[in-house]
Amino acid sequence: MEKNPININNKIKQFFGGNWGKPNNVEQDIDLPNPLFPEPEEVKVKSKKKRHRKPYISPWSVCPFCNEELEKDEEESKKPELRWMGSIGLFPYKQSCNKCGSYKIEKCPACGSCTWYNPNSKIFKHQGKFGCGFEGEKRNES
Repeated sequence: MEKNPININNKIKQFFGGNWGKPNNVEQDIDLPNPLFPEPEEVKVKSKKKRHRKPYISPWSVCPFCNEELEKDEEESKKPELRWMGSIGLFPYKQSCNKCGSYKIEKCPACGSCTWYNPNSKIFKHQGKFGCGFEGEKRNES
């Protein structure tokens, strides 16, 4: 009896051949945790908080008595000699406060410059940081 030899052609070789040792797209090594040398935990780093800028409020746009922001005088800002102030964001403010009733006067009792006066408490006060430092009632000259 004669044995039939199996003809192994190239198609059969390609079917059974291939990369059996290291298959592609598969994780090659499996890392098991070692009980003797545990891995250190990751330290969480706190991120910096974002800084939110506060809008700058000029001391000349605030009432010196109640610290309420004064209203902008739109009619005054439309004058031709003050028009350039609108382009850089400066507007003339009203000369009186609606909340506390104080208003600007032309003569300070101490230095003679512009100051604010509150008729309810009868106190003079300079607006902003610059001034003579006088703050209080006018002394009676009698």
